[in-house]
Amino acid sequence: MASQTRMSGEFDRVLDDRFRVVVPAPWRRTLMEMTEENPVLMCSPALSGGALELRTTEQFNRWVSQLAKHEPTGRLSGVQLSMLSHCKQVEVDSRGSITLPDVLVRLVNLHREVTWKGNGDAMVLCNRRRRQH
Repeated sequence: MASQTRMSGEFDRVLDDRFRVVVPAPWRRTLMEMTEENPVLMCSPALSGGALELRTTEQFNRWVSQLAKHEPTGRLSGVQLSMLSHCKQVEVDSRGSITLPDVLVRLVNLHREVTWKGNGDAMVLCNRRRRQH
């Protein structure tokens, strides 16, 4: 089932002082269906910058393999290796929250008001954009 999991939608949330944020309920249900325990996610800076990407371990490993396949040498580029060196594991707790590593929050400059964006197999967390009235 994990290989078919697709995250979609946008959800505004608030990052607290301890860098905790609630995972959207539809995504939590999907993650809980994929595992018997609290889900463990791989958290990494987005290649495009300014955001974090979270994937299940299985999805993360598949994504890294795909990155390498798209390189002419068949190996990861220096930028990709640098991004991967910042990856951290986070666990979805019983309240449906994750605690983001402070080093990653600072690296991508996340603010208090954030938005979750579904991007296929990735859950992207970025700063909330001001909406025009």
